[in-house]
Amino acid sequence: MTPAPRILVVSGEQWPRALLRAQLDEAGYDAIGAGTLSRALRYPPDDAERGPVRLIVLDSGVAAAELAAVEDARRRYPGVAFVVVNAGVVRVVAVATGTRASGAAGHRATARTIQCPLRGEDSMNPASIR
Repeated sequence: MTPAPRILVVSGEQWPRALLRAQLDEAGYDAIGAGTLSRALRYPPDDAERGPVRLIVLDSGVAAAELAAVEDARRRYPGVAFVVVNAGVVRVVAVATGTRASGAAGHRATARTIQCPLRGEDSMNPASIR
């Protein structure tokens, strides 16, 4: 049996993090959370019982406070997309091995900003990130 896609939810605010984790769990994902990106780095990129991390949802306040940890996370979780959330604006940064979100010479990253409501009734399809 294939494990559910594992998603790291990183937010300094406990209740929004817990709500998002609950919604993701209910939708069939294996959501785990951390209050800081430094704590999130403790989770292994691949777990024999739970499968690999497929996505990191990152609160923009955490990203701004831990810039060095963002680079560490990109190295620890190569090929994993990061979704940065800030008050209803979602910035999706698809990060592949060897890319830099900063767009430095010789490196590429794909980033897209979209306005979207973050509602519990929005459908979430686990097959979309496998």
